[in-house]
Amino acid sequence: MKRLTKTSILFAITFFAGIPWQAKGQVPDSSVKTEKIIQVAAANVEAAAARVEQQRLMVERKQAALEAESARLGKGADSIAVDAELRAKPRLGVYLSNLDFEDAYKKRYPYNYGVYVSGVVEGGGADMAGIIEGDIIVTFDGEKAQFEDQLVRLIQSKRVGDTVPVTVFRDEKELTLNVTLTAAGGRTGKIEGEFVFRSGDDHKSVGYGGGGWTPVWIVQDMSDVNAMLTKLNLGDIGTDGVLMQGGGGHGNVGNGWFIGGQGMGYTIDRKVGMTIGTDQVTRHLKFDMSMGGVMLDKRFALTKNMIPSIGFMLGGGAYNLEVSQTNGEYDWSTLDTELASSSNNAIKLQRDFIILQPKVGLLIRVLPWMAIRAEGGYAYGYSWHKGWKAMVGNDSYVIQNSPDTPFQGATASVGLWFGY
Repeated sequence: MKRLTKTSILFAITFFAGIPWQAKGQVPDSSVKTEKIIQVAAANVEAAAARVEQQRLMVERKQAALEAESARLGKGADSIAVDAELRAKPRLGVYLSNLDFEDAYKKRYPYNYGVYVSGVVEGGGADMAGIIEGDIIVTFDGEKAQFEDQLVRLIQSKRVGDTVPVTVFRDEKELTLNVTLTAAGGRTGKIEGEFVFRSGDDHKSVGYGGGGWTPVWIVQDMSDVNAMLTKLNLGDIGTDGVLMQGGGGHGNVGNGWFIGGQGMGYTIDRKVGMTIGTDQVTRHLKFDMSMGGVMLDKRFALTKNMIPSIGFMLGGGAYNLEVSQTNGEYDWSTLDTELASSSNNAIKLQRDFIILQPKVGLLIRVLPWMAIRAEGGYAYGYSWHKGWKAMVGNDSYVIQNSPDTPFQGATASVGLWFGY
């Protein structure tokens, strides 16, 4: 409006400057005709009109530069503030953003294309036709809406006043609505001020769920087990901690709460040569520890790409330790005596736990479908029986004087997460 006022003032000054006013006290020359005054005024009007046309062309060049910059920034920019004059172009009357997995998942959208309506301009063509925030535009005038920039180009290929069929997805149904395209601001002419163009991708969300590889480093007190293994010449287990590996996943059940499950384990398979009496035998150690259960997490959207969480896992865990030795020589006729010797025998030990693991986490979104998930916590194990059990087939026997080896220690995890 300021520039329009300046143009009007300039026109008025130019018009009146062209009229041959007489100096004060002078008598006008009777030979100056009215026609001459009109001709001079007309010339001044034409000059002012030329200047207005020049300004209009400059506005068009600014608009073209603005559109090029907006297309370059695309979805990656949060916003761009501009002070510009826009000439009339067709507008659908909506705010658009590219469709992501979260939008499609929540709305049960069946296609791999579409453009999300993140807002509707009140009184615009889309609003009058019945399009609402949260709709997904499927087609525009029969053409698939592949992504935001492509849909904008389809809209710009039309003219102000055109009525175009637009198919939207809402409540698991497709609706076709006829939208009359309007000009920017709802009318033609000059628009001045600061405009903010948002990508529609700056909204924060806790995500919808996923799963991935879960490596967990756990530091535990294994001194009881290591004391026995040292006597058997089988070495130590996890004096500085062990790396358990597995996987897990969970889904959004509402209000930032996620429910799922995970499981992980650690295994050792070790052999050493021994001399038992006069026999050379191979002593074999198999050890595994495992834990898993149900997870409950509460996520908080710190930013659109950083999602902290707090929660716990409740489930079970176990130690399984098997020691065997053999000289590799078996004879059917002497099996009875072999059972009485120490050359060929084995023992399997077990200790079970209920596991509670409180933890905090951070999900760092790298791609729309992939993130890095880090967690820290502490595993508490409770065993409903004292000591270890000896397993023979499906039967178990209490081992007298065996220690109450704990399943307890700090945990840390960093792994890939697929989904969001």
